Amino acid sequence: MASDWIGWTLGNIVAPLLAPTALVGVACFFSHANYKRLLSPFLTVKDGQLSWVALTFSIAALYEREAALRKFHHEATGIATTIAISALILACITPLFGMMFPTDEPSEQLRGVAWMTHYRPFTGSAMAALMATFALSGVHFGWLY
Repeated sequence: MASDWIGWTLGNIVAPLLAPTALVGVACFFSHANYKRLLSPFLTVKDGQLSWVALTFSIAALYEREAALRKFHHEATGIATTIAISALILACITPLFGMMFPTDEPSEQLRGVAWMTHYRPFTGSAMAALMATFALSGVHFGWLY
């Protein structure tokens, strides 16, 4: 039972979220010093690109919802649907915001709230990804309906 949960989480949540950034990180590690700045893994997600993963997670949660309700014999409360649709809307808006207002490198080192405020598209896409991950895993395992 535990191995099924771990395998599903690694294959359906962790890999889509981290694989593109990790592959760019590997390319950055092996690249020439002149190109390391251009191949920063953070550049792949700083303008809201995690929203594309959140979009697919939200759609998957909405798609799986009816089958999960039948499988786990639950009544629909609308919580999973509300979270998935909210993440879907946020995931649709965030990359547009990131495309219209791309984030530049800050001139000074930022921490905490100042960093999250400076990288708003990333913060929005990360929130959408967290919401969609919560909805998808909750629907799939039957603890959110």
